[in-house]
Amino acid sequence: MKKVYFDKLDGRKNKLLAIPMILFLLIYVFTAFTNRDSNLHQISAIIGFGSAVIFFGKQFYYRNYVGWNKKGLLLRLNSFTSKNVPFNKIETYNISNGRLEIVRKDQKRLTFNLEGISDHEIKKIRDLLRKNTNTTNAYGHSPPYI
Repeated sequence: MKKVYFDKLDGRKNKLLAIPMILFLLIYVFTAFTNRDSNLHQISAIIGFGSAVIFFGKQFYYRNYVGWNKKGLLLRLNSFTSKNVPFNKIETYNISNGRLEIVRKDQKRLTFNLEGISDHEIKKIRDLLRKNTNTTNAYGHSPPYI
């Protein structure tokens, strides 16, 4: 079974990484105008940009990635590209036959392949959708648990 990396984007771990990243990038910008040859400039560049690579690179590093916050969901499941789905734009969703299908309010359909992903992790995705959307699934009722 393939693992899915779940990342709460506004969680404590991400905030703890983002604060020093922003701080070191601000130091880098400030020292670029004042003393470009200083060690502080070089160290702040390494730490600031290095933490930015870690912060933003998670979605590219993991083959199956689900990131979410209160606004939406970023899904990358068995594919090379990821899709951003705002929760307020979801009309319905359906998980069946190894596929997750999300129908947006503009009637655009997004389909994700769930082949090889464990039932426990599919349940987590279903719970995220159920908890953060005011919709029902494609059958007109709240989605059942697996």
